[in-house]
Amino acid sequence: MNKQQDIELIEQYLDNQLNESDLTSFEARLANDAELRASLDLQRHVQAELANAAQIKLLHTLHDVVQTPFDPIPEKEAASKSYIAWWMIGIITLFVVGYLIYTALQPAASPGQSQPPVLPKTDVQPAEQTPAQTPKSEKPAQVPKTTEPIAALNPADFQANRTLDPLIGSQVRGGGAIEASFTQPAKPLNLTSQNGRIRFLVNGIASADEQPEKDALQLLLFSNRDADFLNNKPIQKFPLALVHAGESYNFSKKIDQNLKPGLYYLVLVEKDLNEPLAVQKIRVNRSN
Repeated sequence: MNKQQDIELIEQYLDNQLNESDLTSFEARLANDAELRASLDLQRHVQAELANAAQIKLLHTLHDVVQTPFDPIPEKEAASKSYIAWWMIGIITLFVVGYLIYTALQPAASPGQSQPPVLPKTDVQPAEQTPAQTPKSEKPAQVPKTTEPIAALNPADFQANRTLDPLIGSQVRGGGAIEASFTQPAKPLNLTSQNGRIRFLVNGIASADEQPEKDALQLLLFSNRDADFLNNKPIQKFPLALVHAGESYNFSKKIDQNLKPGLYYLVLVEKDLNEPLAVQKIRVNRSN
């Protein structure tokens, strides 16, 4: 594939125009082609510079609009509007004065008219009234305590990483001089967080043609986002100490990490290199 085709593929990738098959193929190339990744970074930089230039041009345009003076109102038109305003104020004043004069001339109601008529006396004694019983106030019903609402899970956090997921369960050879694999976990983990944290143990075995440095391996923890792996942005890095065991080397690491529910990937790499040696994934579920 020539350079021009690679440039077109990169532009379609950045604009989300690749179909599922082309996207999978392109991201597989990105994982193994350093030159293609460099071209992708360059194109991102160019697009960012173009976007900044467009924003600067827009700001200059808005500044010119704000600085443009408005035409003043002609003197005759201003005088006409002033005359109409004084005329409206005079009409409103006449209505208010007329209403006050009308209310002042209305006769006041005589006190006798508001008294109720007097009823004749009778020999019938009114029934003895008993004091009214004050109804007992009922206690308000106890509102059951409710727990805080649980945030809805985001399906995007559980989608498989299209670059790392195909590498699970197979021996991956990186660009260095070490081969490594997981012995634990031997298969994808399905964990439930406890107060937002997960804890598990990682064991593995490594081999090399020559004796490696003690800290030659690293364990990287990635989210399921494709861009995080392609841009080498792990959530956490764990150094691994190699212990000589006959013709091979063993390594072990206890992981205690604060993670939200979602899908994550463990990637073994040689120190200072980003090529995967082995890959395993973890599903973190929300505690009940």
